[in-house]
Amino acid sequence: MTQVTYSTSGKIHMMSPSVYYITDGHLLAFDFGILKISQFDNKTMKASVSGTDFVFEKASDDVYVKPKAKEKTISKEVVDMASSMAKALFGQGEENAEALNCSKAVKDSWRFLDQSILQGKVNFNDGYLSSQELANTSKKINAVRDAIDINSCEASHGKTKEFYLCLSNPKNIILYCAEKYQFNASPNASLAK
Repeated sequence: MTQVTYSTSGKIHMMSPSVYYITDGHLLAFDFGILKISQFDNKTMKASVSGTDFVFEKASDDVYVKPKAKEKTISKEVVDMASSMAKALFGQGEENAEALNCSKAVKDSWRFLDQSILQGKVNFNDGYLSSQELANTSKKINAVRDAIDINSCEASHGKTKEFYLCLSNPKNIILYCAEKYQFNASPNASLAK
């Protein structure tokens, strides 16, 4: 808890070791309790958890590690392993939940997608991605993130509802559910009714 960077919209960009979300404007769930936020502005976040008060000062929105030029190549073995892992993630999941849990479905999806962007930044800083590759990938991931929200979940029906029911099962991840229900994040697209 020594450093937090966050946007003015309330999304915390970086907090070791994971990304966290302010879901209803003033509560932030941690493994060890609920952080109640009493002040949140462009510079400071004041909060308390389990009777202890914390003050987080915004340090920066910048990445502190000087990125390396794309200089590393990925071996065929690593590419093959990543491909196998992707197939498994896209192809293995559980049954849909019986009831929608929009808050959890959206939060879990956002967390997975945001951590994917953060991993992309690590890969960029380590020299495995170019800045253009990082920008293109981040743009695609953010488009998916922006298309998933509580309002569309609560108003969903047909395949869209099935998609959110899939996400409501905590054993499923966004990759599996998106593949299963042909999720399309483009602004003019929607899942088949």
